[in-house]
Amino acid sequence: MTTPKTARTPNPPPANEELISLEAVRKLAPLRHSGRGGGPPSLESLIRACRDGVRAEDGQRVRLESVRLSGRRMTTAAAVERWVSRLAAKSPAPLREADAARLAHRRAEAELAAAGI
Repeated sequence: MTTPKTARTPNPPPANEELISLEAVRKLAPLRHSGRGGGPPSLESLIRACRDGVRAEDGQRVRLESVRLSGRRMTTAAAVERWVSRLAAKSPAPLREADAARLAHRRAEAELAAAGI
């Protein structure tokens, strides 16, 4: 039995921003040297970023805002800037289960030592 795909919610950029093609996005300054080997990212990578998103450091998926016009995926330079800043945003890494258990153990030992046990 196959599981049904979840519907993706549209993620369009604001209407007051000028649309550019993903091919033009490859040449923008924030992405110019971010691909493999220091070149621009591939067009397919950008399409996946629009469709599926990219995993940020905090583990969340961040999608590039885009629309489809006449079969072409379009976005804006401002949307790319927002996307890059959300991907680069530092957030505290979630504690792994082992780390959380270790911290709880240390706290318990400190409480027992303070109680004289």
